[in-house]
Amino acid sequence: MNRNSIVTDYMNFCMICGKPLVEIHHGLSGTANRKIADEWKVLLPLCPYHHNSSKMSVHLNLEMQVLSKQLSQLAVEKEIYRRQLYNDDSDPAREQFRKLFGKSFL
Repeated sequence: MNRNSIVTDYMNFCMICGKPLVEIHHGLSGTANRKIADEWKVLLPLCPYHHNSSKMSVHLNLEMQVLSKQLSQLAVEKEIYRRQLYNDDSDPAREQFRKLFGKSFL
């Protein structure tokens, strides 16, 4: 699986509202964290409204910022676990989710 982000395969749509006009947000930011986030592909597609242009954006709303960091941390933890168990690009957790719920939302 060749992905641009470990968070989602749908990089052309805002993760919050689904709009197709997106900006890329580093899920774990700060000077040192941004580089690590790039290496791990911890990237979230967000429309300008949810990225930095409104009171509901991850840069201007503390709750939105915390949620984006929590989502990013979960994605990194899952990726670490997957890498430890498998030597390929398979994603058994996602496949199990699909079996349980019929489709993936990520």
